[in-house]
Amino acid sequence: MPASMIKATYADKDLVSDILTSAFDKNKSVNYLIRQNHNRLFRIREFMDYSFEQCMLFGEVYLTDDRKACALILQGARSTCDFGNIHCAKSSMV
Repeated sequence: MPASMIKATYADKDLVSDILTSAFDKNKSVNYLIRQNHNRLFRIREFMDYSFEQCMLFGEVYLTDDRKACALILQGARSTCDFGNIHCAKSSMV
């Protein structure tokens, strides 16, 4: 039976970031972008936090009902720039 999806909230950010960090830990494309040193996992986590924030602002984030998998949906270039998302982007990037 396929898992059903529920819409994530900001309270789910840590869980979603955990799932994505684990899923993309060995991803060649992500690791090409991330500096390979002792902070690698921290940087991947920050990238996933940023992705979550962007999708909450301009797309959708879903979790499976068992909360073991997630999907981030961001469609096209619909985002706009304002002080809210600039702060969000700056606070997520270290």
